[in-house]
Amino acid sequence: MPNTNTIPISFKTSAYGILKHLNATILGVFCEFIDNSIQSYLNDKIKIHQIDPNFKLKIKITYDGDEIVIRDNAGGIDANNFDRALKPGGKALNTEGLNEFGLGMKYAAVWVSNEWQLTSSAIGETVERSVIFNYKKVTEQELEVLPYGERPVEVNSHYTEVRLRQLEKKHVYPWQKDYIKRKIAYIYRNFLREKTDFHNEWVEENIELDVLGEKLIWEEYGFLNKPWYEDILNDIKSNNIEWKYKFPWFNYPVEENIFSDDGSLIRTQKRNIEVSGFVGILPDGNHKGKNGFVLLRRGRVVEGVDNRIYPIHISGKSARAFKYIRLYGEIHFRGADISFDKSKILINNEIRNKIFDAISGYLKNIEFESKHYDLILQADKHRVAAKTKSQLIKDELPVPDTTPTVILPKVSSPNDDEDTNSGLPSFHNYSKNYNIGSKVTKYETLINKGSIHDKLYTYSTHESKGVTINVNSEHPVFNYIVKENNLEFFINFLNCLVAAEIQSKAGRNDPRDIKNYLNNHLSQFINI
Repeated sequence: MPNTNTIPISFKTSAYGILKHLNATILGVFCEFIDNSIQSYLNDKIKIHQIDPNFKLKIKITYDGDEIVIRDNAGGIDANNFDRALKPGGKALNTEGLNEFGLGMKYAAVWVSNEWQLTSSAIGETVERSVIFNYKKVTEQELEVLPYGERPVEVNSHYTEVRLRQLEKKHVYPWQKDYIKRKIAYIYRNFLREKTDFHNEWVEENIELDVLGEKLIWEEYGFLNKPWYEDILNDIKSNNIEWKYKFPWFNYPVEENIFSDDGSLIRTQKRNIEVSGFVGILPDGNHKGKNGFVLLRRGRVVEGVDNRIYPIHISGKSARAFKYIRLYGEIHFRGADISFDKSKILINNEIRNKIFDAISGYLKNIEFESKHYDLILQADKHRVAAKTKSQLIKDELPVPDTTPTVILPKVSSPNDDEDTNSGLPSFHNYSKNYNIGSKVTKYETLINKGSIHDKLYTYSTHESKGVTINVNSEHPVFNYIVKENNLEFFINFLNCLVAAEIQSKAGRNDPRDIKNYLNNHLSQFINI
């Protein structure tokens, strides 16, 4: 029979309610647990490798429909840190790593579940400790301590397991498993990527991430391998260049104000933010979902997970520009703070822009084979089809615009009134399948003529798992969408919006659900 002790969890009951209702995501929750596992390994790395020189950190996340289990073979939680494990705000002794705030595991577990069990054995100790946290019991009884059990284990045993039970369905269902796996690999790329001469600067400890039944890998995007664009234009034979550039670590000094609790300024202090990374041009025809930049700190992606970063000094302002479409990279930071949920590097826009401007300065004067080039200009001017200068000039001469306002095929319909003055199709059909939870639903989008005063769209559902969306082609918004050549994106967005509305009606009927469901669908189907 295991021995029983107590562990402090002192925290105001109302504060636990705040944790329960934080604006979190299941992806962020999984990342909190992964961060803890990685940091646990790094804290005890020397001890672990003395026991097993070939050791590799393994983190496994499973879900059986009832429980989420996160298990690792890291260093475990020792006696000193176990007392802090369940106390929100009880920071680990080492706050220089990935679990710096002392809230990550606690808020993640409370947000997604109503009961969770922590079991851990620390390297060098001969005991396994296990504690159960029941949210309802803790908050209703205003408990300040919880009992935990101990049992003997081998001295070299080291692991931690968290079991999340009584899950919050609104947070777990629906989740997009493929999206979660793809984004975890995206965030922890430096812990998955293989060492190469180019990426060695940022590669972290190689680990194994087994998430929802799949061992994750990170595949590099590669780089454009073509001659300098001017050589092609002038028909000059030259070698291919792999268009990538790794800029060295550089310091950027910043000043920050330190305030007292009453808001008065205590002092202004100076510190250095260190920046490094790489910028490259994506290979031809391989841009979707890969262009843009990510910002990293302590080895993992912080910004750019769903909405990638497009610095004006590098990518430009226009999303249609070739440099915007082709350029990508990683920008790594040291000495910068991040937000509590690890979604934002806390550097103001003015300093960000100065840092991006400094990086663009490197890119405009890179050297290959003793010659200097502008990598940003190459991204903007390179064309997939090789053309001489005279051909390019001819292609770029202004041509009278004879294109109709809307470029869509005219499709006949029994209801067609043959009015051709508007230049719009009276009927057009698009169809797409979406998963609504576990069900596949077919969406059929019909573009019909209406009035500028009619609604932009309406929809109806069918018993045969079908949804018909009718779009008003006379609506000013529709005209603008087509004029900007964004019809396909608009149809995809509309399908996602309708899917989110249908799903929210079947759930709690909470307006906020539409936002959550919409974001899930956008991430999976539009891949922006």
